[in-house]
Amino acid sequence: MRSRILEEYKKTLQLTFRQQEILVGLMLGDGHLEQSPSTPRARLKVEQRAEAKEYVDWLYVNFREWIHRTVRTRTKSLKTTGRSYRYYEFTTYCHEEFLPYRQLFYPHGKKEVPQSIDKLLTPLGVAVWFMDDGSIKSHECKGRIINTHSFTGEEVSLLLFCAGEEI
Repeated sequence: MRSRILEEYKKTLQLTFRQQEILVGLMLGDGHLEQSPSTPRARLKVEQRAEAKEYVDWLYVNFREWIHRTVRTRTKSLKTTGRSYRYYEFTTYCHEEFLPYRQLFYPHGKKEVPQSIDKLLTPLGVAVWFMDDGSIKSHECKGRIINTHSFTGEEVSLLLFCAGEEI
């Protein structure tokens, strides 16, 4: 009975334009979309270190109707150093609304920058991307950096062309 009610509820869900903007920023940053192996659906997973709790809470508020549980606290141990750290996470429902973004950003199973990024990336998306992967260059310089280490040179060029003078 409960699963039928949940499935009926999920039929009412549709990503808003704001959620789509945020999702694009998350896809360029640390967010990821997991595809369901048994159905044509995907879900958003957000994980951030404990220092970013306010940001995770903001993301949660923006996707709250898509989420069954509250933000959870976890601890992860790094095998390389033996050190552990605390982080916050949430996962949305598996839903077909996320699938086009999964297909767009993971066409070969690994995250890629889509060729159509210029049509998808908005100022809000850039802000979310910065919150995920941005930093201050140094305390003396105060310059801002968005880390793009996981992208190819061609993908970084595409993002620079897309952003124009906004970044």
